Amino acid sequence: MDSILLTWNPSKWDRWKPSYESVAAEVRSGQPRRDDWSIGNRINGIVPGTEAWLFLQGGTDATLRGIVGHAAVTSAPWRGRDPKDSSKTTNRIKIKFDWLVPKTDLIDVVTLEAAAPNTRWRSIYNSGARMDPADQLAVRRLWFDASKDSTSDDDEVVPGTFPEGSMRTVQVNKYERSRAARAACVEAHGSTCAVCGLDFKLIYGPIGDGYIQVHHIVPLSQLGAGYEVDPVTDLVPLCANCHVMAHQRKPEPYSVRELKRRVRPPRW
Repeated sequence: MDSILLTWNPSKWDRWKPSYESVAAEVRSGQPRRDDWSIGNRINGIVPGTEAWLFLQGGTDATLRGIVGHAAVTSAPWRGRDPKDSSKTTNRIKIKFDWLVPKTDLIDVVTLEAAAPNTRWRSIYNSGARMDPADQLAVRRLWFDASKDSTSDDDEVVPGTFPEGSMRTVQVNKYERSRAARAACVEAHGSTCAVCGLDFKLIYGPIGDGYIQVHHIVPLSQLGAGYEVDPVTDLVPLCANCHVMAHQRKPEPYSVRELKRRVRPPRW
């Protein structure tokens, strides 16, 4: 699936009312932002469902430019008035932003170049430019890290973390995204903790049936070039205690294997 970049330079055009940060907070609370965007002369391959990333521009400092948002194209391109110059027309598309991070949490150009080197990140001047397909996985992993700083929900699965096929059922709101991700993990792996083996039903009876937290475990360094991100392979069921212990190491959490070496045999 193609991924395109939508450029935004606040010094030339600040389209967010009352402010970008307030709009971004609303989107993260489960209120998608519908908008339309200019894509210049680009139209080929841009169709409803195309993935789009918001690329913040401005200035010469590469650490202050980069990806701050994720969206989906919701219309075919059409020719419309250029909002920055009413005497001109440009190709436009309707989009729906489903996640926006604070500017301070952006994935900057320097980081993108190191992790996703196939895209010319310093040459993104206009909207509609395509991300190199070989970089999509790396960008999703970076996006997961940037997005988790914007939410207090450890089970949150934000749009952009997974490809369109796996995210299609988790587009409604924060609660539905978390529930769908958890359900997919439990269906594949069961509801017992992958580290200590705790089954909440055995301890608490019917109220614990099917309950478990889920944890995102696959670090970028362990993924092969042909790996396709999937909630089933990136999420693992953990009890609350093991989940907390996994995050005792930062920035990379302990793996299930590492935790298993440390845990004492369960008493249940």
